[in-house]
Amino acid sequence: MQVDRRRALVLLGLGAAAPASAARARSAPSFQHGVASGDPLQDRVMLWTRISARRSDDIMYSWRLDPSDGKGGGKRGTGVTGPERDFTVKVDVVNLEPGRAYTFQFECDAVKSPVGRTHTLPDGPTKDVVLAVCTCALYPNGYFNAYGAIARLPRVDAVIHLGDYIYEYGGPGSYGMDSPVASERPHDPAHECLSLSDYRRRHAQYKTDPQLQA
Repeated sequence: MQVDRRRALVLLGLGAAAPASAARARSAPSFQHGVASGDPLQDRVMLWTRISARRSDDIMYSWRLDPSDGKGGGKRGTGVTGPERDFTVKVDVVNLEPGRAYTFQFECDAVKSPVGRTHTLPDGPTKDVVLAVCTCALYPNGYFNAYGAIARLPRVDAVIHLGDYIYEYGGPGSYGMDSPVASERPHDPAHECLSLSDYRRRHAQYKTDPQLQA
């Protein structure tokens, strides 16, 4: 088969573009670990997420927080995270109104995170409060149905986790690995957590569970 010069250049160009496209796809950010909020006060709250990105340099992100009633008073901001923080994001949003419900979301390279919900503490006398209390979440030992049940409650003002939020165990024969579902949910890493990298991987693994995210 004869191939003219122009067609040869096109084929070479496509061949060269494929690895570059694959590299961009691998480094494209995503939000595989959901979003979270916590430590609320009357006028501020902490927002959290982790940007999943296979890269060695810093990455910019933006965030937004909006009142659930849509009556104004939203907040916006930007920041930078990177490998030294394991691409986690923590934002301390200030100057909020007490006892107000908000939604929040992160964005990175035009990719948006799931939408989270949060609430500032009330100021003054409070009629009642609804708390959900949980403890001891061992990833290979069973599904996180309790988290899903909490997410489906008609009202929850705050979730209080008494620990252990994650466990250090890992490897064959370790605590919890005799569970009927352990083969479906093996620990990552597959050994006991000892280093900072180990703990980051284990925490990230827990955060991939959809019921925990909910």
